[in-house]
Amino acid sequence: MAFVHNDVSVTDALTFWLDSLTTNRILIAYSGGCDSHVLLHALARLVANRRLAGIATELVALHVDHGLDPFSADWARHCGEVTADLGVEFASTRLSALPAGGGPEDRARRGRYRFLAEMMKPGDALVTAHHREDQVETVLFNLFRGAGLQGLSGMPAIRPFAGGFLHRPLLELPQATLIGYAETHELSYLNDPSNQDSRLDRNYIRHDVLPVIASRWPRVADNIRRSAANSADTLAIIERLGRERIVQATVSTEVDRLFQAPVVSVDRLIIDPLEVCLNTLRQWIRDAGFILPSRQRLLRLYEDLATASSPFMRFDLSNGSIRRYRDHLYLMESLPSLHQDSISWTAQGELKLFGGTLYVKARPLSGEGIARRHLVDQLVTVDFKTADRVVRTTPGSPHKSLRKLFQERAVPPWLRPYIPRISIGDTLVSVPFVAENAEFAANNGEDGIRFELARNPSMGACESTPDGLDPD
Repeated sequence: MAFVHNDVSVTDALTFWLDSLTTNRILIAYSGGCDSHVLLHALARLVANRRLAGIATELVALHVDHGLDPFSADWARHCGEVTADLGVEFASTRLSALPAGGGPEDRARRGRYRFLAEMMKPGDALVTAHHREDQVETVLFNLFRGAGLQGLSGMPAIRPFAGGFLHRPLLELPQATLIGYAETHELSYLNDPSNQDSRLDRNYIRHDVLPVIASRWPRVADNIRRSAANSADTLAIIERLGRERIVQATVSTEVDRLFQAPVVSVDRLIIDPLEVCLNTLRQWIRDAGFILPSRQRLLRLYEDLATASSPFMRFDLSNGSIRRYRDHLYLMESLPSLHQDSISWTAQGELKLFGGTLYVKARPLSGEGIARRHLVDQLVTVDFKTADRVVRTTPGSPHKSLRKLFQERAVPPWLRPYIPRISIGDTLVSVPFVAENAEFAANNGEDGIRFELARNPSMGACESTPDGLDPD
C-alpha cells in the first residue's frame, strides 16, 4: 500500500485501499471501540455503494469477548446490534481460556488472533483499525523490550496472515481523524475502562511516556515513524536473504507436508557464518507463524546444531518445537495427546484423527494403491500399534517389520505413533508414507485407493499473532 498523507479523510484512505484490493471477502476485527467502529461504519457505507455499482464485496465483522470484564457480554451484544443496523454479517466468540505464557495483554492478543485465524478463508482480507499513534506506541513498546529490526519496523500496512492477508489501511492517519469521523457521524461506541489502566504496558506508554517525550520533542511521533520506515527497508533486504537461504537448505522428505515449515538440512545451515545462520533460523521460524525465541536462546540452538553428536535434538519454542532427526531439522506445533482408540472406517472420504489435528483420506487412483475390490463392503481398522506388525512391500518378497520400514523411510521417531496403520481384518494393508501391502495392490487399469495422511492447516501455530497493538 502506498503512503497515505495525514490530511486525507477516513473515507479517502479506505476508498484508495478498496480500489487496490483483489479479494471480495473482508473480515473486520471489531472491538466496539471508537477506532474499529469508525472502520466498520466507513467500510459498510463504501461496500454498500460499490454493491450498487455492481461490485460485490462480502463484509464480516468479528468480535472477541475475552471474558476479562464483567460487562463484556453486554459489549458483545452492543456489537451485534451495531452490525445488524449496518446490515453487516457478524460473528463473535467468548474465549473460555486464554493461551498460556506471557502477560495478560499478550495472552489476550494471542487468543484473539487465534479466533480471527480460524475465521479466515484462503485469500481473505482481515482488516484492523490501527492508526498512526498505534504505530508509534508499538515501536516504543518493542524498543523497550529489546526488539530487533522487525520490532523497530513497527506494523506493516499489509502482511500474510492465516492463508490471506492482514491489512491496516488507516495506519498513516492520526487518531484525531478517526475521532472526527466518529463525531461527524454521531457514532455510539464503547469505552473500555481498561484503556485508562496504566498498569498495562501499552496504556503506560500512551498516557505516561509519550506525553513526557513529546513535551521535549514535539515531532517525536513523525521521527519515530520515519525510523520505523528506515528499519522496515533494511528488514526487507535481510528477510529476502533469509528466505533465499531457506530455499537452499530445504530438503524433501516423505513426511514434510505434515510440518508447518520446510524441512531443512542442518549441514546446509551451519556452513554459514553465525549471524547468517541466525538470520535464516529467525526467518524460518517467523515465516511458519511461530513466536521467535530470544537471541540468547537462538545462540544456544546454533551451538546445539554445530556441536551435537547425537542425531536427536529437541528445542522448545513457546508455541511449538524444533526437532532434529539425523541431518534434518523439523519445525512443528505442539503434538496432540497420543490417546486415540482404534477406529472402524468405511475407507471413503476423510477420517479425522487426534481431535481433527490430523486426518487420513482415501484418494481414488487407477492402477495404483490398494485395489478397491478388496475394500468393497468392508470396514477397515485404523490403529496406531507398531509391535509385531509386518507387511510385504513387493510381490514375493519377505515380510518387513513396520519398525524397520519406519527407519528405512526416515520417519522421525516422534511422528511414528501418529501415523495410522490401516488393516483389513488382521492384515496390515497400508501405512501412509511408509508402505502398502503388495498382496492387495491394484493392477494396471484397476480402480485403487491410496491412503494419505494430512495435517489440518488451521491447527498450526495459531497462537502466533501479527505484530503490534490491537485497536482500542
